[in-house]
Amino acid sequence: MRRFSISCLLNGILGALATSTIAMAASDLPVEVQKALSGLGIDRQQLAVSVLDLGTSKSVLAWQADKTVLPASSVKIVTTLAALETLGPAFQWKTGFYHDGTIQKGVLKGNLYFVGGGDPRYVAEHLWRDTHTLKAMGIRQITGNVIVDRSLFVSAQAKSFDGQTHRPYNLGADAALFNFNSVVVRFIPDEAAGVAHVSAMPLQTGLQLPKTVPLASGWCRGWRNQLKADVSNPLKPTFKGTFVKGCGERSLTYVVNDRNAYLSRSFAAQMKQAGIVWKGKVVDGAKNVKAVKLFDSASDDLATTVRLTNKFSNNILARHLFLSLALPQKSTAIDYEDARAVMQRWLTDRVGLEAGVITVDNGSGLSRQSQVTASAMTSLLAYGARSAWSHEWVASFPVAGLDGTMKHRPLSDGSAHMKTGLLSGVKTMAGIVQAPKGARYAVFASLEGKNVAQGDEVLDAIMHWIVKR
Repeated sequence: MRRFSISCLLNGILGALATSTIAMAASDLPVEVQKALSGLGIDRQQLAVSVLDLGTSKSVLAWQADKTVLPASSVKIVTTLAALETLGPAFQWKTGFYHDGTIQKGVLKGNLYFVGGGDPRYVAEHLWRDTHTLKAMGIRQITGNVIVDRSLFVSAQAKSFDGQTHRPYNLGADAALFNFNSVVVRFIPDEAAGVAHVSAMPLQTGLQLPKTVPLASGWCRGWRNQLKADVSNPLKPTFKGTFVKGCGERSLTYVVNDRNAYLSRSFAAQMKQAGIVWKGKVVDGAKNVKAVKLFDSASDDLATTVRLTNKFSNNILARHLFLSLALPQKSTAIDYEDARAVMQRWLTDRVGLEAGVITVDNGSGLSRQSQVTASAMTSLLAYGARSAWSHEWVASFPVAGLDGTMKHRPLSDGSAHMKTGLLSGVKTMAGIVQAPKGARYAVFASLEGKNVAQGDEVLDAIMHWIVKR
């Protein structure tokens, strides 16, 4: 008995030592990560990181992994996974066209209703298609107004995160959003002529643009500043500077904050092109309960929207996905509180995370109210890797060295599907790294505080360490 007891005691001690060694190894920062931190003057206490082996479900690196941090745009992976599991990858939003009058001899005597269904990507091409559909249905003239019903989402114009109200990333959710309320100005350099030719989309009645701007030498990364654009008058933007020659074709996008004026000018241009006479205006209003449906205009499927959301870190797509989480429970006046409640139930009941370890404010990450821990994010990544929609979800992440926000950050000897995040004083990444021998790892890392703007080197060092383990 004594021999058995001593043997058991020794085994227990050795086991405890082994466990302690694993824990210490998991909590020590790799040398290359420490060097990257030191080289940039970033304190190690500014870093939080968790790396989980998806094959064994074991933590291989945990540094301040339970510290609450801001996720920035990496929170979009939470929004998109919740949307895939709540609504399904084939889900489509539908924009409704109705009228409240009569149609006789090609004349719609009454109002046309444009009823928003939450589609975040109802763009100029769709309006072109739908005005031509009206024409195909025999409508040649509309005597009334276009009444826009935005009641699906609680109307809340964008609260500028940084004072840049004309920038698309600040755009607020809108159930009847059209073309991101944006004008895209295209510059095509012609070095032989010494100018860049200027054009714009979508078609807008009353929009005035210079035909060209002069070319000059400069730094391609600073082409926007050199252009000296003034879009304070959205119908008559001016460009008092020059376009940088040798930079190739570029586009500048700005938001028109008067959404009804923007939609009215677009409707007028597209109806004219379709051959429909309309001299009314666009106004907000609820759909008449007696209005007659003409047709529904279906969006892209949700899987496509998820891909665009993550690949290009599109905030307005993320906000619409987030609000749409409440669609199975509510058919009107959906607000962020509704979406937060659905998200929290999903995180707790489906993902198995305790309340508070992941808090999503508006779905996009452009917020300082969203909070996560590194360990919770890698747990969510592990759950997502097992989801029925894992292929659609992971494929939506930017791929290191290939596309999206990771296009210029290659990972040698391995691959990484990685969503990045950036706010002032915050830099994050979340995703899945695959090592050369096939092992897959979930990783979340966050840098907060001063000197983190150039912190890609630290985050890249973590990915390189993973594939070389």
